[in-house]
Amino acid sequence: CKYHSTTSIPSMARFALILVLCAIAAVVATVLGAPVLTCDKCKVGVVTLRLMIEKNASISEMEQVITALCIADKKEDANVCKGIVAEFGPVAIDVIGDVVLNEAEICGAMGVCPPVNITPPPTNMTFPKPKPPHVPPTPPSPTTPKKVILHISDVHLDPLYVAGMSAHCGEPLCCRASNGKANGTDAAGPWGHYNCDLNTPMWKSMLSHIQAVSNTTGIDYVVWTGDNPPHDVWNQTKEGQISATQYVTDSLKAVFGKNTPIYGALGNHEGYPVNIFAPPPGTEWLYMPVSQQWAQWLPEEARLTFEFGGYYTVSPEKGLRFISLNMNYCNSGNFWLYVNENDPAGELEWMVKVLQQAEDNKEKVFILGHIPPGNTDCLQDWSNLFHQIVNRYEDIIMGQFYGHTHDDSFEVFYTTENSVKRATNLAFVAPSVTTYQNKNPSYRLYTYDVASKVISDVDTYHVNLTDANLNGTPNWIHTYNTRQAYGMPDLLPASWDALITKLETNSTLFDLYYRLHTSYGPDSTCTGGCVKDELCSLKSAASSLYMQCMQDSGVELDSPDIRKPKC
Repeated sequence: CKYHSTTSIPSMARFALILVLCAIAAVVATVLGAPVLTCDKCKVGVVTLRLMIEKNASISEMEQVITALCIADKKEDANVCKGIVAEFGPVAIDVIGDVVLNEAEICGAMGVCPPVNITPPPTNMTFPKPKPPHVPPTPPSPTTPKKVILHISDVHLDPLYVAGMSAHCGEPLCCRASNGKANGTDAAGPWGHYNCDLNTPMWKSMLSHIQAVSNTTGIDYVVWTGDNPPHDVWNQTKEGQISATQYVTDSLKAVFGKNTPIYGALGNHEGYPVNIFAPPPGTEWLYMPVSQQWAQWLPEEARLTFEFGGYYTVSPEKGLRFISLNMNYCNSGNFWLYVNENDPAGELEWMVKVLQQAEDNKEKVFILGHIPPGNTDCLQDWSNLFHQIVNRYEDIIMGQFYGHTHDDSFEVFYTTENSVKRATNLAFVAPSVTTYQNKNPSYRLYTYDVASKVISDVDTYHVNLTDANLNGTPNWIHTYNTRQAYGMPDLLPASWDALITKLETNSTLFDLYYRLHTSYGPDSTCTGGCVKDELCSLKSAASSLYMQCMQDSGVELDSPDIRKPKC
């Protein structure tokens, strides 16, 4: 957050204080459950702590106040509140810079209060070369050679999950031995629980099913879009974060060996504390070991950019390039960005160079990342610049793959030319592997044309967790084929735009979309403001466009109809 004072630039203690508050507001209210800190309480907290600053209170005294505010709200266990403050406090103190915002802007920036426009209008991107004349893509022939990409996201594997333990323990994450035993639906099932993260048996079951599908259809590439640790964000360490990614890496290596390239991206939960990714070189503690874990898939140049900023590009075959982005440098929960939010790791500048080289070399590109660019967790300026980049290179970007929301969804990019709005590109948002927040574990396959690189089919698979626990074994099923389920002629951007138009007027089709959106989980009802929220999300591939759409729709962001996932 940027703390604007009318008197003087804040000292390190003042700055640390505001950042700790921002971290608590972000994590407690967003990650652990909303609303924990209400807007009024957030503002009162800022004012209270500023008074403490004037009295020259120590950092430990200020942290005690923040902890007390969290505990007094009675939304979280005292140990959870203490753990969050202990994790975020030292990080905040290390952040040095100019931060100036009032309490409404601070709490609004973190999503506790209505957002306040605190940044100037986004600047326009400059590109090395003018955009060539647009060449509309064409659907590939069903008979031409195809390849398959596996997409998994948001594993959130919990190695401490124990069947029979309480799934409603009063903490943000349960089903652990420390939570005690429970009975009936309150007990953690042998294959998982909707209120807890993925357990190891279900993870292994999914990998076995993927291997069986691969033996039939073949899988040529794997994209893996982050969030490997569990949601115990108040009780984590750097070593634990690294270990979580190591375990998933080793599991995938065991399934795919050396012959199938696996391209990963970092999620916000890979950070320590959660969401926190310092600009280079501040996150080397994560980038260096993960670079070693992924070394067999990354050539030297890719390892160098990953070790610098957590992003890279790889060309595994002639005419095709993957770009893995570190979307944590647009994450509104990463309060380092409120010190320097304008491309702090040089990622967007690098991305433009890579895309220009790809265009010059007649390559097609697939992009992967964690946070979808249109999600409100992505800072508006960054998101708008990214939107411009995609529209400039729309003819070579053949697919984008994201996660983060735990939901099955998509975002359409648009441009306006000669007063005509046209769909330019698409971001696929994959459902989660984890069961957390009422989700059935899922994964996805994309089929693309070898020559044109146009995606021709999307097939999603899931397992019903309730049935797995009742029957004693998971039954993985083919959930749906996208073209068939929605009656789409192809998967080109214009067809996704046409689908949104149908969803706006056809309630039966929208109900189907929402059941698929939630992976047939127990939370599959969407009415009122929820419908408008979903439609705005689908047609907004930049977060500012989503905010404008919601405003135009007359829906308040804190409407009880709108689900607020704890990603």
